[in-house]
Amino acid sequence: MANLLEAQSIRQKPYDGFDVADWCYQPTALTGTVGNGDVIDLGDRVFQVPHVPGHTPGSVALREEVRGIIFTGDTLYDGPLYDHLYYSVQDQLCESLRRLQKMPGSRVHAGHFASFGMERMQTVIDEYLAGQRSMLCPGQAGGEKSGARWHLLFDPLP
Repeated sequence: MANLLEAQSIRQKPYDGFDVADWCYQPTALTGTVGNGDVIDLGDRVFQVPHVPGHTPGSVALREEVRGIIFTGDTLYDGPLYDHLYYSVQDQLCESLRRLQKMPGSRVHAGHFASFGMERMQTVIDEYLAGQRSMLCPGQAGGEKSGARWHLLFDPLP
């Protein structure tokens, strides 16, 4: 992962002797899992967990009802949505985006780019469903337009 991190992007080294060329993510042990409908109670903050598959099979969002905040991870952000990965299922992503559109809230914190409000969320989702924000060819996103799943095009031959 070190090749994905540029030295000039580091404002302050995390510890003495830190060298970006030698750095890598350290794995950690799984301590638990979350699924659709679970609640994460941190004491002063409570998050509902909706399952939002499509980008990946296990994608989840976190919704804090009191503050109106939704963390969407890689399912939704203000950029081209990655629906072309071998494990992505476009029809599921479309359904997850429609479910996100119905969630009340005030702010979306996505896995990439700047946070945005609910009006922008509606626009981004509408554009994706219309085929304007897919990593596929224009007009191929939205499930109902193509009915095809990108990952099926690249399954290895028997």
